[in-house]
This record gives sequence, structure tokens and C-alpha cells, in this order.
Amino acid sequence: MLLRRITKHVKDQNWFAVVLDFAIVVAGVMIALQLANWSEAQSRKEGATNTLLRLKSEVAINITALEDRINSIETSRSVRDRALLALAQCDGEDDAMNAVSETISGMSGDTLPSFVDSSLRELGRSDRYLDLLTDDFRAAFNIYDARLADERSQLKINFELMWDDHILRNPAVYLVAPEGDLSGASVAFVHPMAELCDDPIFSRQLIMTEGWHQVATTRMTRFKRQSEEFLLDIDAELERLN
Repeated sequence: MLLRRITKHVKDQNWFAVVLDFAIVVAGVMIALQLANWSEAQSRKEGATNTLLRLKSEVAINITALEDRINSIETSRSVRDRALLALAQCDGEDDAMNAVSETISGMSGDTLPSFVDSSLRELGRSDRYLDLLTDDFRAAFNIYDARLADERSQLKINFELMWDDHILRNPAVYLVAPEGDLSGASVAFVHPMAELCDDPIFSRQLIMTEGWHQVATTRMTRFKRQSEEFLLDIDAELERLN
């Protein structure tokens, strides 16, 4: 319809009307472009916000996983100390032997936290979202990404090294599983404490396993603090976006 009007105005040599029609066309195109740009900007902003919210949730999950592992190790510290003292003093009393047994059982499980990072990976691959974020946040994001990869790798390596020389593999140790139920298994010893004390391999394996748990606790505690700091960075970026 507008094209017919313009054609008619040209034939009638009504140049003012021709200019007016062209101005209407240009204005319409400009408004449409502005609306499209606004819609795209809102879509990117909404996408970045939702990704940051998912990332925040994942970081919180990782912090909880770290807390669970740290607390699990810390709650058994007194028993582990009692076990090491019993071994050092060759204490063959029942409570001392039970402490050693309980310590070995507690140190035989999987203490590695299960980290999640799908939103971290998603945001790292999405330039259309990263471009909306501040330089400070992108720097914090990259640091957290590197730390998460490093902690996951180092804890896994240390855990595998621990099992290479794990106390549970010592021939003086065996599991007692009532009716074959390993979930309720307990640790028993082939030899009395006097012989275990004289076994340098047994002592070394117990001490090395305990040492790994201490190293793991230190690493996880540090990464938990760093993760909590990154949560604050996410909150600040969400507040800026909205």
C-alpha cells in the first residue's frame, strides 16, 4: 500500500508527500531495528542472568560437597589420634585395637568430593554472555575455573597415590563382613598389636594414609574458602546485571 502511495505521489510530482512517505519508511525501519536490538539485548541479559544463577547453585553444591568431606574427616580425628597413639605405644587393649580398626575403616572410603561444573563450562563457551560481564568478574571466573580443575586433579592424584600404599592392603588386615554384607564390614587383624607395632610397613601405611587425609583436608578447606569468595563475585555480577 505504501509503495502504491509513493508511486502515485511521484506521478503527481507531489515531492513533499514523496519525502514524507520515505521518512515514514525510514522511521519504521529504524524503530524495527531498535526493537530487534533491544529484544536481542534483553535475551542476552536474561540468558547471562540464568546462567549465572545456575553457576551460583553449582558453586554452592560444590561447597556443600567440600563441607561434607571435611566434616567427615574431622569428626573422626580423635579416633585417628587414639589409633596412632596406640600404635606408637603398642597398646594392645581392646579400646586401642578398636580405635585402630575404626580408623582404618574410616580411611578406606572415597573421600573425594563430587564437583559439578556444567554451567561453568556453558558460560566459558558462550561469548555472547561473557561479553556482558565485567573484566573483574571474568578474571574471577577464570581463576575459579582453574582452581576447580586443579583441585579435582590433585585430589584424584593424591587419592590414587594413597591407595597405592593403603593400609587396607596390608596382609595383617582383613575385613569381617557378616553374611557377606560389605556395607557393615569391620576391620580385623591377623596379628596382635605387639606384632603390628614391630611391622614397619603397617606403621608406614597407616601414617601415610592419615597424612593423605590431612593434606586433602587442607586443600579442600582452602578451596571451600575460595569458592565462597567466588559466590560473592557472582552475587555482585547478578546485582549489576539486574
